[in-house]
Amino acid sequence: MSWSLAYGSCHHQSKPAPALLTIASTKPDVFAWLGDNLYNDYSVSSDFCEPISCGTWPEALRSRGQAWILEQLARRAPRLAARVARRRVRQHNKRAGSRDIEALQRNYATLGGKYEFQALRSAVPRQIATWDDHDFCRNDAGSTCPHASTSRALFLSFWRGANATAARGQRGGVYEGYMYSVPGGTVQVLLLDLRTWRSDHLYPSPHDAGGCVSSASEGLDCGYCAQPAGAMLLGEEQWNWLAEEMRRPATVRVIGSSLQFGSWPHNRNGDETWAAFPHEHARMLHLLRETRAEGVVFISGDLHYGEISRVSPSEPDMYPLYDVTSSGLTQSWPSFATNDNRVSTVVRDNNWGRLQVWLEVEEPRVDIAIMGVDGTPLANVSIPLRELRFAGRL
Repeated sequence: MSWSLAYGSCHHQSKPAPALLTIASTKPDVFAWLGDNLYNDYSVSSDFCEPISCGTWPEALRSRGQAWILEQLARRAPRLAARVARRRVRQHNKRAGSRDIEALQRNYATLGGKYEFQALRSAVPRQIATWDDHDFCRNDAGSTCPHASTSRALFLSFWRGANATAARGQRGGVYEGYMYSVPGGTVQVLLLDLRTWRSDHLYPSPHDAGGCVSSASEGLDCGYCAQPAGAMLLGEEQWNWLAEEMRRPATVRVIGSSLQFGSWPHNRNGDETWAAFPHEHARMLHLLRETRAEGVVFISGDLHYGEISRVSPSEPDMYPLYDVTSSGLTQSWPSFATNDNRVSTVVRDNNWGRLQVWLEVEEPRVDIAIMGVDGTPLANVSIPLRELRFAGRL
């Protein structure tokens, strides 16, 4: 008998989400929302959508004809389309202001009343969640979000109950850990918060081929620079918590990250991933070795496509780390980034993730699959638990 965790990300509250109905029919033990659980972007006419893939290009020119032209651009020249999108998003961010919170409150109400969401919540009462940029603040936002505390209160109230903020005491952010008893052992699920403490992006300099600037208005519209030592992704509070959690006994550990952990290397024209924070990525590997935490697998979202990555650390005794990215439940993207650690096909259709833990079998294992909307496996990996141990352990 297996224990199952379903998960997903990038879910627009106003779009049909048949994947949620499929997930509900499979009745996993737990469902994990990995961020962008709703979208708080809105157009100048107050239409809620995400830049580019909502189909209305909110910050672009207004007519239907112009929108159609830009949609064709996204299909035929995705890099150029991405540059246009970033520019429009930055313009949106400059004039959004307090309207973000007003929109966010309405969006939570829309999500809560959505038929597919209600069906999933009824079929799978155990639901856990973390956030990403669109339900935290706005596209690619970090610690300088001007209304992070209000956004956090809304998130915690919606996902964890009216008293959730008070229950956290002095803890910041929305990170959380869960321990589940399963046949033959325990599964620990750790949901990270990659927004509350994240350093602001650096942008490629238009005057220096290898240089970076801190201001979006002065940088190029072609992506982000890799962050230097000292830049934060998790923040010290969360790192200390994670170290304590890693020392707790568990048979399998599932780390839920809103951003992809497994992709490598960072591309200046690429997406937000852990690779853009190489020192934080290295710190995670060091923490796993220091705490001797075994049985670790990563699940992630954000990218609007799915894939499986395998990280082979250079440390001689470290075991390989798998990251199975599922994105999005309703969102899609016209292109995908380079990833030297990719070990599967890229899933471009809407999808969700399924993780199954098998402990009471001859060969204990973790099976993780990227599932189509109809429940068809589109990419999968079966990982024997013996592979997720440090060298020298039996």
